[in-house]
Amino acid sequence: MYDIPSDKVLAEVHSYAVSIAQKAGQILSSYFGRNVNVSYKDADKTDPVTEADIESQRFVIESITQRFEDHYVLSEEENEDQTNEEIDNDFIWVVDPLDGTKNFIAGIPIFACSIGVLYKGFPVVGAIYIPWIDGLGKVIHARSGAGAFVGDERVSISSSGHCGKIDLSGVPANFSSQYQPSLSKKITLVEPRVTGSIAYELAMTAMGAMKYTFINGPYLWDIAGGTLIVLEAGGLALKSRIQRDIASLFLPKFTWEPIEKLTDNGNKFKIKLMRTRWTTPLVFGDPASIGELRNLRKNKIN
Repeated sequence: MYDIPSDKVLAEVHSYAVSIAQKAGQILSSYFGRNVNVSYKDADKTDPVTEADIESQRFVIESITQRFEDHYVLSEEENEDQTNEEIDNDFIWVVDPLDGTKNFIAGIPIFACSIGVLYKGFPVVGAIYIPWIDGLGKVIHARSGAGAFVGDERVSISSSGHCGKIDLSGVPANFSSQYQPSLSKKITLVEPRVTGSIAYELAMTAMGAMKYTFINGPYLWDIAGGTLIVLEAGGLALKSRIQRDIASLFLPKFTWEPIEKLTDNGNKFKIKLMRTRWTTPLVFGDPASIGELRNLRKNKIN
């Protein structure tokens, strides 16, 4: 087990993360439903960024750096000109200022602002803002060893405040064709939903609204906040390794193991590696639905 900061330190970081997630969410809400300025990060115009992303990010980064001068902030829309640099900060805040940008632009209220705090690579604090019907939004949050909450109300992955008779899962668009056949004997398959926001799905999973969410090759900022929240809500977080052989060319086979660290570091963290997309699928959720996968570290899924 890694050495963790004192509970007093973690409580301070946690409280601040929740506060700025709420305020960043209010910034996003102030732009939602309006005609926002949109630019693109790629020539094919498939990866949009809006003025809401930028404003939310600016607020979060400035807030963190003013309060915690010795902490590092990695954000989706920042750090791109520093990819070859190395850092040795123990605390790293990983920020997605607006996850679900396409939904946001289209006027679909399924998006999130995700903040995750890592200590020596391990997730120790998470806070995710999601829009809600009250117009104020919700912040789902957790700190290591203290449970997961929505506001002051503790949440569990195994129970839901809804009717409890509908079992849903969050999956990528290609789940049915590429992954479902190889997983069907090892997880409880439930009705899938493609939301367009990984952070939103992780929040829904932690709250018990989804049994699990299956994620294909995310970036660190997609999962940094939600990983700890799901774990503290009583869930599992698993990463896979794809088996490379002739027999699995058309039907991939996986081995699975728990996610512990979210960054792989020696003596220093490399920004370039932290900004690199994960190469294999991950799954987060209810142990009753996906728990059998964790016993397959050395066994292939047939």
